[in-house]
Amino acid sequence: MDEFIGCTLNVTKSPGLAQVPLVGTVVDETRNMLLLEVPGHPGLVHVPKHGLEGFLGDASGQTAFIGDAVRVRPEDRIKRFATRRANR
Repeated sequence: MDEFIGCTLNVTKSPGLAQVPLVGTVVDETRNMLLLEVPGHPGLVHVPKHGLEGFLGDASGQTAFIGDAVRVRPEDRIKRFATRRANR
């Protein structure tokens, strides 16, 4: 999966959050953080990628999500994904 924005994230483990499990929609991403819009919660929830475990879902299904594996700048990850796809 190359883009996380707009997908639903079900957080099952996160050392940086007091409220786990947490389910929300990813609205923004940085190298170290995901910003989630959580129903019933005012504002955005900042979720650190370090130590994050959960499931990322969209219309095509759910995928296991390990935050430490995607701790890169989003634009670099997308560029790498497009390069791999082109080389197939």
